[in-house]
Amino acid sequence: MNTSYGLKKKGTYETSQIALNNLVASRNKMYKKYDNTHYLKILKEEQEFRETKSKSINYRRKMLERQKIANYKNELDRVVGLISQSVLKGVTHEQLDKRKKELNAMIENIN
Repeated sequence: MNTSYGLKKKGTYETSQIALNNLVASRNKMYKKYDNTHYLKILKEEQEFRETKSKSINYRRKMLERQKIANYKNELDRVVGLISQSVLKGVTHEQLDKRKKELNAMIENIN
């Protein structure tokens, strides 16, 4: 007498094989993009692009700082040249000394 009361047999080879096939198919679908060599090549190129971009940005920033320092030093030389003149046109020695101190402070703050 079978007293299973409607309970079915837990699993057979056929159902476990189907479940295994479904699992393999879902994992293959999930990781498909990582198996694609074209996708990996694109990722590598994007990484190289980002590295090059960051290096370029840093180089440009340094160049602008150097240019700013050179501009301040050139103006400082101009002010010192004006101070050394005995006759000034439109500016006083006090104004030039004040500007000289400002330029020296700016150059120190950049570095």
